[in-house]
Amino acid sequence: LIQAFQLALEQQIMGPKTRLLLAGKHDNAVRYALNMCDSKNIISLDYYLEEEDLNHAIAALDVVCAPYPNFFGSASLVLRAAAAGRLCVGSDSGWMGHVIPAFDLGLSCDVRDRSLFATSLAAALKESEHYAPGKKQASFVSYGASANIRAHWTDLLRSQSGVPPSAALQTFHSLNS
Repeated sequence: LIQAFQLALEQQIMGPKTRLLLAGKHDNAVRYALNMCDSKNIISLDYYLEEEDLNHAIAALDVVCAPYPNFFGSASLVLRAAAAGRLCVGSDSGWMGHVIPAFDLGLSCDVRDRSLFATSLAAALKESEHYAPGKKQASFVSYGASANIRAHWTDLLRSQSGVPPSAALQTFHSLNS
């Protein structure tokens, strides 16, 4: 992300006043990358963020990035971005590679390809100027809501006890219907 952001600035496909916010405890690779670049456009909050601070950070963004290469599971950051009505740029593999385009959440790309990632970041920033979350995004957010998560957790117990499913239960397959 840091290298792609720097490349986008160097290639002038993003404005010179564009900022990158890195919020949350950084690992050593991120600290090293920050030390190796011109970071005047990068804001680094290298500490664990409490829930409220994380929500404020996401609300302050135009685009949320989930650059997790070779990550196949779900990423709460994508759901948080969708809930905040923010575009997301994420990996084109695994769960993110499926849900980002399927629910119009933003752009997915091969985040290991620095040039492609830089182009995707710039395109997402441009799109964010006119972005309005749609019906698909709202459906995705409701699927990730705590009531639906609880309904899924208790669904097996309910079925084994002969209790009907919770009215809050929304299946993943029903999202696009």
